[in-house]
Amino acid sequence: MSELVYVVAKDSVLQLSQKQTMNADECPLICFKASMDKRILCATEDLSALLTIEFFGEVVSPPKCPPYTEVKAVQKGGRNAAWFVEHPLFSGVVRQYRRGGLIGKFIRSHYIWQGEEQTRSWEEFKVLHYLYAKGVPVAKPIAAVYQRHGWWYQAALITEKIPNTMTLVQAIQHIGEQNRESLDGLAKEVAKVVMTMHQHRVNHVDLNAFNILIDMAASKVYLIDFDKARLEQQLGSWCQDNLNRLRRHLLKTLGEQGGDFAQLINKHYHCTE
Repeated sequence: MSELVYVVAKDSVLQLSQKQTMNADECPLICFKASMDKRILCATEDLSALLTIEFFGEVVSPPKCPPYTEVKAVQKGGRNAAWFVEHPLFSGVVRQYRRGGLIGKFIRSHYIWQGEEQTRSWEEFKVLHYLYAKGVPVAKPIAAVYQRHGWWYQAALITEKIPNTMTLVQAIQHIGEQNRESLDGLAKEVAKVVMTMHQHRVNHVDLNAFNILIDMAASKVYLIDFDKARLEQQLGSWCQDNLNRLRRHLLKTLGEQGGDFAQLINKHYHCTE
């Protein structure tokens, strides 16, 4: 039987609770532990009755058909551990957590166990669940899982696929340097979405131009990849830190064009404060 739990925003922590709290400063959101595997946290009761660890590729392998009708590797990002998947109930992205940098060469997918609520997958699921409920344009969370091995664990996350999008880098290149009006409009929309995230006190510690998706036809901006994101107690210097990180990434990937676009984002962001 599925176990109903609540995601509760309390001070600077998103917690799971067995009962709904009614305090004005808290925001209870319903989610479910899977009926067949309590390591799986699900967004809906229907999914909690269906999902098993096979939906996550056993956390360490590519997902398979079945349970999916189609599996396709994500070509960019995800450290070669992300796949687009199709299922009768959802179109999703399965992402298995992998380390980067020097440590990733030696310990690729294992993390120190500190309890299920502190697993990378459950933490990101809670942040996404919180932001999605607040109306912030993020990938809708579907489910998260961990697999413990003594002092270590591995983890994976499923989110809903956001169709018809390109990265912010691709969008800037698509518009081109000459169309200043369109670039300014895009920067304004990016700034608005980042500001909305900040108003809900979420610190996206890895805000870069690949973690911002653009639907050019609908003029919509989405934020993705909230691994290690956290809820802050109040607005502060961390907001500008997010923007500075994005600026550095735009400079790295697009040079002067990226730096100019970052200035436009910064201008519109501070105009909306």
